[in-house]
Amino acid sequence: MPNILSYISFTPPPSPTEVLFETFYESLDGFLTQNLGSGLIDFIPGGIRLSSWGSPSSGAWLKKILDYHPLALSWLKKRSIVAKLSVSIEDTTSWENYLSAGDFMDPTLGFGFRFAPSGIKGWCSNGGSKNEITLIDYMMPPWAINAKFEAIFYPGEKVVFFINDVLKGQLTSELPTGDSLANYLLGLEVYSNGAATNIIQTSYARMIQWI
Repeated sequence: MPNILSYISFTPPPSPTEVLFETFYESLDGFLTQNLGSGLIDFIPGGIRLSSWGSPSSGAWLKKILDYHPLALSWLKKRSIVAKLSVSIEDTTSWENYLSAGDFMDPTLGFGFRFAPSGIKGWCSNGGSKNEITLIDYMMPPWAINAKFEAIFYPGEKVVFFINDVLKGQLTSELPTGDSLANYLLGLEVYSNGAATNIIQTSYARMIQWI
């Protein structure tokens, strides 16, 4: 029987339109985590909790960093971050409680939310000074909120901030640019300077970069 060479034609799959990271925190595998002092990250029903647990100079943080992706991650492309958080702030002096796309540490580069003693801030930074806007003013702790937080970054234009799908404000300067730290997809941190407890509980987060 003679050999027969056949050609099969097929339609290639469409090119991806986004880079998507999504987590329900079933596990912390693949996250960078650190506990500081008596701070702790632990599992709770439906998610995780980051806490400073009432001791000075204590806290905890986690980061999702993508070491390699076939599609370049960049601050030159539209990006959003969404998270469901329950936040409780008691410390009157701690400013380092964050939800971020990018990195909240030095050098701060990216955008997101900061949970300060006086209330909730939206922030962005290009690696230098941080630009902020007050989204909810609580004046003084203790305070608590359980809400959906979303920030959408439009490169070279603005970052807009939503809480429970309500637009709360926007920033138009100190926007991140270039590629540095664009592979930092998600960050969370709580920290307490004094003997007070700051807590972030979360059940879901999503980061999207459009291509």
